[in-house]
Amino acid sequence: MGDVEGEIKTLNKALSMKGDSLLLHLALAEKHEMAGNVVAATQVCFLCADINLCVENMLVNLAIIVVDMIMYMYVYRYIYM
Repeated sequence: MGDVEGEIKTLNKALSMKGDSLLLHLALAEKHEMAGNVVAATQVCFLCADINLCVENMLVNLAIIVVDMIMYMYVYRYIYM
């Protein structure tokens, strides 16, 4: 599975540089959940709700997620097909 604690540290460092990123917060919540830290994952989810109070920010983050998904789809297709 990998070093989940190391991934959590990396995501926290990334959030210290770009603290309004919904994508980074969601990834951090997922890693906390994978590590069994349900309380920490819940706290990060509440932070996500605070971030999304601004609709423009939410739409920008959604657009970034969609672009990332499309990019990963093309990379996967290029590598594995």
